[in-house]
Amino acid sequence: MQPGGTDKWDHQGPLWRSSYTSSKHIVEKLHGTSAPIFSRSVSGNAGTERPFAFPPLHTSPPSINLPAGKKSYLPAVYIDPQISTKNESEAKPMNIGIDHGYYAIKTRHCSFPAGLTAYGSHEPYTRQGLLESGGCFFVCGTGRQPIQRDKTINDNYYLLTLAALAQEIRSRGAPTECTVRIAAGLPLTSYGRDKPKFRSYLLRPYQPVQFSYEGVEYSITITDVQLFPQGFAALMAEPDLLTDEPSLLLMDIGGWTVDLMRIDNALPVAETAHSLELGMIRCIDEIRERVRQETGLSLTDAQIEQILAGQPCSLPDEVRSIVNKQGRLYTERLFSAVMEAGFDLHAMPLVMLGGGACIVNRHVSPKDGLCRVIPLLDDRVNAIGFERALGRVQGAVSEG
Repeated sequence: MQPGGTDKWDHQGPLWRSSYTSSKHIVEKLHGTSAPIFSRSVSGNAGTERPFAFPPLHTSPPSINLPAGKKSYLPAVYIDPQISTKNESEAKPMNIGIDHGYYAIKTRHCSFPAGLTAYGSHEPYTRQGLLESGGCFFVCGTGRQPIQRDKTINDNYYLLTLAALAQEIRSRGAPTECTVRIAAGLPLTSYGRDKPKFRSYLLRPYQPVQFSYEGVEYSITITDVQLFPQGFAALMAEPDLLTDEPSLLLMDIGGWTVDLMRIDNALPVAETAHSLELGMIRCIDEIRERVRQETGLSLTDAQIEQILAGQPCSLPDEVRSIVNKQGRLYTERLFSAVMEAGFDLHAMPLVMLGGGACIVNRHVSPKDGLCRVIPLLDDRVNAIGFERALGRVQGAVSEG
């Protein structure tokens, strides 16, 4: 929005929409505006939505004021840029997308459960997922995090970020001493509110970050963190979807929430952003309780997920039948909640993504009467989308 209430995009109307249907053009044209992620026209065209604008780049990390008494397990290593012996211009930063889910942490090449177990100064028995930072040991990828609406209240998600960086750097065969830019995401409904705090949380003032992961030492300089809206950024991985259909419903099925938003003419409609607390964690917990009530057995998350995904598992047919029945009931309840939220699944194609997409897609039935289902079944699609969005913003996608 330009000062004075005049928006240069408001006067272009349908011509603008038809000219920039590809995600690449949308990002290139809109990046750098000072507008919020979504806004409505104020030039007299009531009802006109402003297109999505990726946030501007920042050139300096913000300062962080930790709450009184808060303990951090992270080392405070400060490198004075005036005396740095490394020629930073020779090191090309890697773009690494990270999806910080309640249920799993994902990058372009990796996905692991968002669990973290602290062992203090005592080294645990295993090196799998073992992170050492600030003289303390943690095992990453076991179990899941307790639900915390504010992921910045402790260092858990930052430590999981370090594990994700290490896994992704190893997958790319990159050096363990390197420079990276992080592309991460936030839910559509809380993007504007949580963006500054989450960016500060990930972009610490002391660089490089030094830690070890699975016995390998890492020294990583994080030069920038950019945040993008979950779900819509994932469509960067599937740009043809934005041009094939005039209207789509985006449904991002995460661990705790299911985020919804309508896309019209390749642009998100701001006021339709909606979040349901019906993610896969609730589905799995309800299935576990039902199996316990009917059979007396206590299943793990991994067993339930395996059955829901249609994979073999050494459990009685009775148990498998209960799990699949509950999976179908969850799918019916989810679609009902989506319809109640004002989205007509019978009239609008549904793009299903997120960690729960493969499970819900398997339990869709013809009797649901859905218009069209477009499943994006790779649970890393958000992380891939974040990374590509950052690459578009910078004019180049990182290799790897």
